[in-house]
Amino acid sequence: VHADLDWDWGPLRWLLVSPCFHRWHHTDEQIARDKNFAGLLPLWDMLFGTYYMPRDRRPHGFGTSTPVPPGLLGQLLYPFRRNR
Repeated sequence: VHADLDWDWGPLRWLLVSPCFHRWHHTDEQIARDKNFAGLLPLWDMLFGTYYMPRDRRPHGFGTSTPVPPGLLGQLLYPFRRNR
């Protein structure tokens, strides 16, 4: 899923996750924010309204403008921090 490959499953794109599907999860584009959480079956995203996979374009930017701590432990604890 994290491979740097430009492919999906064609007509079965709704059935299995691909690198193209998962790229939309990592984009910084507002329209795709909080989309494509599935690790294997996009059906879950379809059921919960978080599926986003346009056929005519690819995401341009990735990441977040929010500073994230370095290191695995800091990143694992980051969601549980107190908002100040």
